[in-house]
Amino acid sequence: MSAKSVLRRACEIYLILFASFHLLFFDFSGYVHIFETKVLSFCLINIPFIILTIVMLFLAGRSGSVLNIIKRKISLSHICVFLYFLFTLISALLSSHFPQTVFGVSRFEGLFTTALYCFTFFAVSFIPCRLDKVFTTFCISVSLLCVVCIIQFFGFNPFSLYPDGMNFYDAGRLYTTAFAGTIGNTNLLGAFICIALPLIAVILIKAKTRLRFLLLIPVLLLTITAIKMDVDSTILALIIVFINTLPFIMGFGKKKSIIYFGILLLLGLCLILFIYFYPPSGGMLKEVSEILHGNISETFGSGRIRIWKNVISEISDSPVFGKGPDTMLLEEFEPFSRYYPALGKVKTASIDVAHNEPLNILYHQGILGLTAYLGFIIFTLITWWKNKSNTAVLALGVAFICYFLQSLFTFSMCLSAPYFWICAGLIVGISNKSIKEPTLE
Repeated sequence: MSAKSVLRRACEIYLILFASFHLLFFDFSGYVHIFETKVLSFCLINIPFIILTIVMLFLAGRSGSVLNIIKRKISLSHICVFLYFLFTLISALLSSHFPQTVFGVSRFEGLFTTALYCFTFFAVSFIPCRLDKVFTTFCISVSLLCVVCIIQFFGFNPFSLYPDGMNFYDAGRLYTTAFAGTIGNTNLLGAFICIALPLIAVILIKAKTRLRFLLLIPVLLLTITAIKMDVDSTILALIIVFINTLPFIMGFGKKKSIIYFGILLLLGLCLILFIYFYPPSGGMLKEVSEILHGNISETFGSGRIRIWKNVISEISDSPVFGKGPDTMLLEEFEPFSRYYPALGKVKTASIDVAHNEPLNILYHQGILGLTAYLGFIIFTLITWWKNKSNTAVLALGVAFICYFLQSLFTFSMCLSAPYFWICAGLIVGISNKSIKEPTLE
């Protein structure tokens, strides 16, 4: 078997493992050690593939056939991702917290993990492989994940993921962070749903085969899970992305699109005026109303406003390369406090992430790292826009946008972030190829 065939098959298996093993894998200690379990899964999938890729490229290089394996051009997204890795490397090495920057202090988001994210993007975008089996595996795994979640929503404890005697509804009462499914933290599960639901839903709408109606199963399960979890950033991102990409999904012409967005703008202005003059009694819309009236409290966004202010105040100390990846916990910010009605008291926790991915990168990897990251986002979106007539690219792009929107209020971890980088890699790879490859269509 040639190096080309080996790498293509290996890349397909790599994606299948993320679509199944990484998503569903947990040990029997449950949520107590699910983070460590996912880190192990993340490494077990990446490291062998990296070694195999290096070996195959070396063998192909000796025979002068590397270009026969990688038949795709280097894009601006590739350049930005390389620069993002380079600036993260420099940030990690120059940081006063080195060598803790290699693996990170609290969330395993150090140089090592960033390098693996970048590798994922390059591998998936350069090595063409069949995606039909990957997508089928993904849909089955997503359905199983949601079934576990829904069983938990009924108060049960499948696989003993919660400690004995606890369930989903004990969040805020017996423990502070809400957990669900085989990912755990509901913010991270919500981030994954922002990838899975738009991706599968768009394929369901656009695909031509009758079998597409089977996709109603994961779509409905994901919708139920998202609603029952009630994570604001997830719900908001899903609503925004579907409303704003509907003309592209439905194939509206230019005239219909202009009319649609004109009506959408008018409805948006009416909603803002309604919220301004008739503020809701509580919830996220109440906070929006207060902001419109110029009243911004540090408690808004579950305390995110306060976190953002604290993080921004420290950026000027190391603006160019930041303080080193995943080192915020070492800076000893004033603890984050939140009131839990079920407990009737305030609980505090250390601040170790900005709960806004661009701000988090600015703090940790500096202005250069953030510029490279935003360049990657922008050029990937441009690639998506130019090639959205392809069903696979359209679906992946909607998922990519949805994840990015929710990341403005949450954080990156290897439990969910790999799916974002895989989406980006597939968008660029499918769009920027010089040979015809099978897609999700």
